[in-house]
Formats: sequence, structure tokens, C-alpha cells
Amino acid sequence: MMQTTVPTPGTNKLTERLLAQGVKLEDHKTWPEGVWACEINNFGYSREYRFMPTWESPCGLLIHAHGDMWGETWVNGEFKCAENDNPLFRCPLPGKPCQHRLDLPAGINCQFHRTDREWSEEESVERLYKRYDDMLRRTLDRNKALYPGWNGVCFNLKNVDMPDGSVKQTVSYKVEECIRVGCSSTQCVCRNGAQRDTTKSNIFYDLYIERRFTVGMIPYTDKRMMKGLKVFNKPVARTDAEIALKMWHHDPDSPLVPMALRNKLNAGGQTHMRDMSTETFFVKHHKYWDGRTDVELFVEIRNIRIGKNEQRDMLQDLMDVQDGIAVKHASDEAKAAKAVKSQERFERKVKKYGRLLADGAARSGKVENMRPDLQKAIRNEAQRILEQRREHEKKESEKGEQITFFDVEVGQ
Repeated sequence: MMQTTVPTPGTNKLTERLLAQGVKLEDHKTWPEGVWACEINNFGYSREYRFMPTWESPCGLLIHAHGDMWGETWVNGEFKCAENDNPLFRCPLPGKPCQHRLDLPAGINCQFHRTDREWSEEESVERLYKRYDDMLRRTLDRNKALYPGWNGVCFNLKNVDMPDGSVKQTVSYKVEECIRVGCSSTQCVCRNGAQRDTTKSNIFYDLYIERRFTVGMIPYTDKRMMKGLKVFNKPVARTDAEIALKMWHHDPDSPLVPMALRNKLNAGGQTHMRDMSTETFFVKHHKYWDGRTDVELFVEIRNIRIGKNEQRDMLQDLMDVQDGIAVKHASDEAKAAKAVKSQERFERKVKKYGRLLADGAARSGKVENMRPDLQKAIRNEAQRILEQRREHEKKESEKGEQITFFDVEVGQ
């Protein structure tokens, strides 16, 4: 397993300067105002002091109200931090080409240095920060006025910084992003304000599996149908589900189609079901599976639909059963699996607290606060354990009282 080693900063420049002035790390009385022992054998600026000095960028901009975010990182083997007089701050003109801007991993940051120049708003980074934020706010307000149903959040809108300092907004529409974040807007800003139906829905489908095989010399056919399978684990907006389904019908392999849709509805591959992947491999390459020979496997997606809940057609189920198809519903399978897990949790609690109750180690009020059926089962389990222990002790006692041949003295 590959491990990433982060270098440990050595003595910073602040510590070197203070030690040269006679300041001692172990003597608090010699510490100047605004410093503290931030790490082993190193001084650091206190949080309050970081707001006091004025910092200057390589291009002459000034800053002194930087907030709590400090861009401390390693760049080309050098640790960029306030204690080394080279903290990193975000460039207020990120789109403008600049020779002073650092390379990755510093990103669009520049290293600033302490300066004796007096801070002025005209030359400040704060003014450019405010102008940048105002541009983003005006763009946001304009879109909200155009599309009242938009909630102001869209991961498909990208802000591109221009060389002149302005910000341009571009659209890279992917319905997968809308599904991922669960967009709740009733108007889509990426599609010119198109209305969105935010009703929670899902894409349902039926999976038909037919196996043809031979046992000995006798041919068999096994037909099964799993109905009501869901594409998405969580409900999505109906409009997003409709767009995703249209895109999949147009191009099943399109990268714009959500991954869940491509994997589960791609009937051509026949490997979208995880529990069938091994069987599919053996059938495809060896025509053999589970003691059966001449196996043929057919998988087909049927009855794709969009809805809020699974809709059952009992008449269609009866017709499928008459055709020899074993019909199951995914919701029934999920409920059965949930019931099994619930029963397993119930039994674990009964064994755990029954043993504790029998040992007298159960916490006061813990069992009493449980539901009545669980309390009864725990007490029955504790009673069973106590009776089992008493029976064991009785057998051990009777065994010790028995007289054996070796207990009888010779001559009696």
C-alpha cells in the first residue's frame, strides 16, 4: 500500500529571528507580544496578531483583513506560512495572467510578505475581493429575477474568470449533477427557465431472465421475472428522470446519462446484475453452470416506466404465471430482507441483555425502557440461562458425591 509522507516543517524564520534576539522558548517572560509556542521548538503568531500587520503581494497590493483562512502549504520544498513571512492569499484577479502567481499545489494563490507601507483601500486586495463578490452577486440576482422558480444553486453553472477581471458564466448541463444534488428548483436556469416537475419519482423496470439447460438428457427451461426494480437508490425529480430516460433511449452509452441508468438498463451487456456476473461468465465461455450443461442465458429489460411508487398489475402477474414465469416483486424481496435483518437484531439483543441480566450486570432501567415483547424475550432468555447454570451445577455436585473404586480402602 502506497503511503504519502508529509514533510515536517523545520525551524521557521520567526523562531530564528527571536532566538537571535535572545528570546527563550522555555522562558515565557522573554516572549514578545503576539507570539506563542505553536508547535515543538517553534514560535507562531497569535490569531489576534495576524490581523495587525500589513502584507504586500509581489505586484504591490496590500491586505490586512484576511480572515481565518490561511493558505499554509508546501510549494517546491518551502513551507508557505505567516511565520515564514510568506503566507498565501487568493489572487483577487484570478483570470488575469501574472508571472508572480505560484504553481500547483498553491493554485491561484500568491505569497505575501510583511511590509511597512500603510494600508489604503485603493491599493488593497479587500477592495478587489469585494468587487469580485459584487460581480457574482449581480449575476445571481439577475438570474433569480429572470427565473423566479430557481433557488439560486446550480452545479451546472460555471464561473469563468476573464483576463479583464470580470466573470463570465458558462453552462455545462449534466442531468447527473441535478440528480446527485437533488435539485429542488421549479425552473431550470440551464435550460432557459424551463419548468421542472419536482415530484419525487424513480425509473422502474422489470427484469426477465430465461435459462435453458440440460440435466442429463432432459432439456429444461427456467423463466423468472423480477418486477419493480428501481434505477436510483433515492427518489429524484420527475423532470430529471424523464430527461435521463430520453437521453438513454437516444444513446445508451452517452457519458451524459447517469451512471446508475447506464449500468442497470444496459441490456446489451447482461452484466448489470452483480449476482449474475459469475453465472454470465461461465455460461458465455463454458456453457456450464451449477451442474447443468448446454446452458443458455437470456436477459431482457421490460416495461420501463417512471412513477412515484411501484404500480402492480395483478392481472399481468397471473398471465405471466400461466406462461410458466416465476414472478417476484423487488419491494417484496426488500421487505423480506429487512424483516430478516430486524429479526437478527432482535435475537442479538435478546442474547446480549439476557446474559447480562442473568449475570446481574444489566444497567438499571436499560431493559425496562425497551418495548414489551423484547423485555419478555430477554427475561425468558435470562431465566433459561439461569436454569441451565443450575442444572450444570447440580450435575457437577452429583458427580462429586459418587463413590468410585479408588475411594474404597483396601481390605474393606
